[in-house]
Amino acid sequence: MVQILKKFLHDFNDDYEVLLVKAEELISNAEMYEVSTEVLFTGSEINDRRISKILHRWDNDKFIDPPIIGVCKINSNKVLFSDGRHRVKVAYFLKYFQIPGLIYKPDIDCISKILKLTLP
Repeated sequence: MVQILKKFLHDFNDDYEVLLVKAEELISNAEMYEVSTEVLFTGSEINDRRISKILHRWDNDKFIDPPIIGVCKINSNKVLFSDGRHRVKVAYFLKYFQIPGLIYKPDIDCISKILKLTLP
């Protein structure tokens, strides 16, 4: 996993770091906006299509980009995603304990006050 993630990170230069975060903690401390964390499939075409694609990739052992986790400027007690809310939701519903997250290095200190971050 780490080799794949490091290859993925190559496109992000040295500005980001892959760190592990507990899926349940991430869901509890993130702004999910319109993404429901109550049910996996909501009946919304957009949500259900995204969830289906993620599950298909997961079932076929294909690489899934880590969510990009950032600091919420409106509510400093929350994190937000520039990408990856549906992937986090799937990991949460599949009961994954930890998932990799891509975090902008200058935000690591602030995010670590909200989430427990560990190295892969």
